[in-house]
Amino acid sequence: MTLGVPRAMGALLLLALTTIVAAAGSSTASAAPRLADSFDARSAPLAGRTGWTRAQGRPRIVDGRSADGGASLRTPRARGAHYIERRLNRPARRLSIAFSFHRTRRGPSGLIRFATNRLTLVDNGRGRLTLIHRGRRIPAARTGRAGEWNRVKVQLDARRYRVRIFVGGSPRGRWIRVRGLRAENRIRLGTPNALRGPVWFDAVNTPLPLPPPPAAADPAPPASEPAPPPVRPEPEDTTPATQTTVGSHGSLWTVNGRPVNPGSPSEGTLQSARVVQGIWDDENDASRHLWAYPDGPWDPERNLSGLIAAMPVYAAHGLDAITVSLQGGSPTRGDLPGGTWEGTRQTPIATAFATDGTFKNAWRSRAERAIEAADANGLVVILTVLYFGQAHRFDDEAAVRRAVLGVADWLRESEYANVVLEVGNEMGAYNYGGFELLNTTRGLPGLISEIKERHRGLLVSTSHANTRGRTREIDQDLLDAVDVLLIHGNTESDGEMEGDVEWLRERFDGPIHVNEDTAKHIDDERFALLTGLEVGNGLYDQTGFQSPPTVWSLDTDRKRDYFDRVRGATTPAPGPGS
Repeated sequence: MTLGVPRAMGALLLLALTTIVAAAGSSTASAAPRLADSFDARSAPLAGRTGWTRAQGRPRIVDGRSADGGASLRTPRARGAHYIERRLNRPARRLSIAFSFHRTRRGPSGLIRFATNRLTLVDNGRGRLTLIHRGRRIPAARTGRAGEWNRVKVQLDARRYRVRIFVGGSPRGRWIRVRGLRAENRIRLGTPNALRGPVWFDAVNTPLPLPPPPAAADPAPPASEPAPPPVRPEPEDTTPATQTTVGSHGSLWTVNGRPVNPGSPSEGTLQSARVVQGIWDDENDASRHLWAYPDGPWDPERNLSGLIAAMPVYAAHGLDAITVSLQGGSPTRGDLPGGTWEGTRQTPIATAFATDGTFKNAWRSRAERAIEAADANGLVVILTVLYFGQAHRFDDEAAVRRAVLGVADWLRESEYANVVLEVGNEMGAYNYGGFELLNTTRGLPGLISEIKERHRGLLVSTSHANTRGRTREIDQDLLDAVDVLLIHGNTESDGEMEGDVEWLRERFDGPIHVNEDTAKHIDDERFALLTGLEVGNGLYDQTGFQSPPTVWSLDTDRKRDYFDRVRGATTPAPGPGS
């Protein structure tokens, strides 16, 4: 037996409701999809009345390709379970749902269920949202006071086995690892415990941007996938979300636990290219026009798209890593007018950080897409946080600290395992705003040590300029702090480079990489020398890869020559008899 209206009467009420909404939708030109087009109302018979309204806008449910909606939903207090169920047109591996609700005054209430994954978001009645999965309860977020409206957005990413909750329009939310997530087939909005309510829901018409879907379709899940074992409370799963995991073993670079480029002349050694302007933008109206394309204005999205399109070509030539910067690099060109394009206090406003050190959303979005595209192509990303030409834009040392630690936190929360964190470019050679925190003999070793304590497993470094002997000025405390060492060779002769590397090997046991060397230096002899010294090469091509608007394809002989050398150095030697 059920409470209230008999089951047959409940079916009649449901049919009448669908007919009324369909009639309302048909009377309006270009009307929104009807309720019945988007949702299946599957609720237990109600002792109270269920009201429907369009006043609050349409639900936005995004499955990675398209958004669907219907009439908005409000469910007053009801005895027994009440759900509105959304069946997806195709199983969704990426899903984002936004809604708002009045928090219950007492007692737990279910807000949303992912039926395929047996995953439930619950308001515990004490101002907290809890994620429940197969008996495991995970604190997710805080809510407002009872009776207040709470805006919530839930993101489910089955490709990386994680869920994220945003409350109150906050742009930030931590990823929660959930083992065994599958592509979701349906979603239920509702409240199974509204007797202890009230809990009201209204869908909100909120933009829900998602990363672009991958070029290749995800493989279909197995027809009979075994259920994952019961999960008991335990330390958070640290399995990386990325498919490319960079690491080190002694003086060797590793990818996915094995020395990089096995069986080749570059075994254990990175070969890279400096593409620091890949996520770059200039917010200075006085100089932004200088970076216009021949056929249109400067566009940071077009710039990033070009880099992402070129990554498969880089990987096909055997490239192991790219260097990308959150404060760019020198954009200098021979035809630029008066201004500061090199050195400190550069004219462009090209920084991922506000003056107080907070991470700008647009830059973070571009960085995420660059890192994920690199991962898809098996590339390591050396991510530079600070650049001397933009350091003067921070308010104070607290802002610098907030920027650096914020990026480190974001990398670990996002579980990007293919990233090496480079705190700053050529530190020790430039003033960096006079900030004591960035002094290579005083503040910087402590800052790097703090990052490593907070985020074990994240490789942390900084690069040093090889400007006529500066390599041998690196303080031992800094060498002891970093996991890997990045050096530049722009002004060094072959003999000087060889001597510097030998000097460093006596004092540093980890991997070393030259992630910047001018294109004019990297001839066959230089390339062979650095590969033989097991420090690898990092192409720095100012005109080809660093002066906006940048052409990211291999469109010049200089680029093609370098990538051909990379292909030869990273190709495994033929085996006996082959």
